[in-house]
Amino acid sequence: MATKVRSDQRATPPNDATPSIIAAGVKLTGDISATGEIHLDGQIIGNLTCTGLTMGEGSRVEGSIQTTTAVIRGAIDGKLSADDVRIEKTAELDGDVYHKTLSVEAGARITGRFIHGEKPDSAATAAADVEPIKGKTPKLEAAE
Repeated sequence: MATKVRSDQRATPPNDATPSIIAAGVKLTGDISATGEIHLDGQIIGNLTCTGLTMGEGSRVEGSIQTTTAVIRGAIDGKLSADDVRIEKTAELDGDVYHKTLSVEAGARITGRFIHGEKPDSAATAAADVEPIKGKTPKLEAAE
């Protein structure tokens, strides 16, 4: 028996996919690359590339980040490159921020430069300044 699929029952395109969630208490070591969005409440030690990033309070990235949109509520120790950047009051950044649009709430702690107009692709220097963790594959472990 053949079943007809209605247009509202078709698979959702990948760009509308649910974000990948890295929960609090999770620590990933190694470079991470995702074709979609990431919601980070845990910790990443390594470089991160994705299309959208939302960092929750208490989250941390030690490495360079390249994304299209970024909402930062956690800590970054490295460079951030994104078209649209929103840094909220709980954020702590130690590194340069490459952006097209930028919003910073009062209370955010930032050590670094804001560089306007750089495209994420041309900000390869953001990733070039951080050496990849050689010989290590991403691993999952409980945070301390």
